[in-house]
Amino acid sequence: MACDIYCGRADKLSFSCLMNFINLCFNTLTPESALDRLLPKCYRDHYRPQDQNYVITEDGEPVAVVGAYDHEICVCGRKLACRGIGNVGEYLSQILSAEDSDCSKKCS
Repeated sequence: MACDIYCGRADKLSFSCLMNFINLCFNTLTPESALDRLLPKCYRDHYRPQDQNYVITEDGEPVAVVGAYDHEICVCGRKLACRGIGNVGEYLSQILSAEDSDCSKKCS
């Protein structure tokens, strides 16, 4: 069994793919609890949150994601660039489920 593992920016993922995975990790799968409804300032399609997320994918499907969101803060009248960590989710059991699989060997 061959698999393709990618680690890097999530900018190639669609908004819906990213949000579906984050909602799966946070168990926010109902429309009322979905993160784009709970945190609209972070998760809107036109904000492209996937540009500020890093992801591990297996065969194009996300298995782990972390949001690293750029901000600017003002301290004593001086603007400073910073980054805040947001959503952190993983579903690595997909990769590590079979000890002898090619994917788990690549990840160990």
